[in-house]
Amino acid sequence: MRPLWALVDQLQLEPSTEEYVVTLAASVAAHFIRRRRSVGLVAYGQHREFIQADRDERQLGKVLETLAGLRAEGAMPFSQVLSTETRGMTRGVTVVTITPSALTEWADAALLVDRSGLRVVSLLVDAESFGGQRGARGLHERLLAGGIPAALIRNRDSLKDVLDALPQQGQAPPLPLVYAAP
Repeated sequence: MRPLWALVDQLQLEPSTEEYVVTLAASVAAHFIRRRRSVGLVAYGQHREFIQADRDERQLGKVLETLAGLRAEGAMPFSQVLSTETRGMTRGVTVVTITPSALTEWADAALLVDRSGLRVVSLLVDAESFGGQRGARGLHERLLAGGIPAALIRNRDSLKDVLDALPQQGQAPPLPLVYAAP
C-alpha cells in the first residue's frame, strides 16, 4: 500500500507554515490510522482542540475536519502545551510534535517528555524558509543531540521524502498521538 503522503508531492501547497503543519498532521494521522494504530489530536489554535486517541476508520475524518478549521492564533506557548497535555499519558505512547516554533523552551519540554517514558518525534517546519525571522536548524540539532528523532521541513521540501524518512511500521511504538501547533 502506498503511503498517503506519496500523493502530497502532487499537491501544490500554499507557501505558509500553517499549511505545511496542517498537511503534515493530516498525513501522519492517515499513515498511522491506515496501519490500525490509535491516533489522537491535541491542537491549540483559536482554542484547544482535542480528539481522544482511537484507531477507528472514522477517526481520520474527525482529525481532518478539526485540522481544516484550525488557524494559527493560539496564545499558549508550545512548551506549556507539551507539559500540560502529556501528563498522565501511558508510558510508550508516541507524541508527534509538529510546529514552526524555534523557541528552545518547547524543545526542553519535549526532552523532558521523552525522558518520562513517552516517545517524542518532532517535525519542525522551518519558518525562516517561509520568510520568518527565526530558523529551526539549531533546534533541530538540539533535539537530535537529545535523542529525539526530528525532521526539518523547509518551504518547497518534498513532504513525501521527509515523511518517508520516519520510522516504518514495526519500528514505532503502537500508540502515536499527533500534536499540531501552528
